[in-house]
Amino acid sequence: MSKFLIFLLGAVLGVVIGGALIFFFYGGAPRAAQLPGNPIQPPDPNGLPAGTASVVLNQQFFDTILATIFRDMNAPAFPLNLTGQNNFNAVAKP
Repeated sequence: MSKFLIFLLGAVLGVVIGGALIFFFYGGAPRAAQLPGNPIQPPDPNGLPAGTASVVLNQQFFDTILATIFRDMNAPAFPLNLTGQNNFNAVAKP
């Protein structure tokens, strides 16, 4: 077989297989039956608005957390100002 014939056969097979794959991916695989499940419905207009949540925490929850935080506070482990100079200039520039 000549190289041209092999090239032509490969090109034709590539076009056929590529076309079949494009049809399969974009056209979809053939479906044998109806899809399972129910279609998505809009929310109930008389119910709660979408995106609302109700979180209830009692006062003891916050009392315990805040008491633990403020009880276990220590002095800083490193000096907050090493040189004693403050070179921070808060100037708004355009």
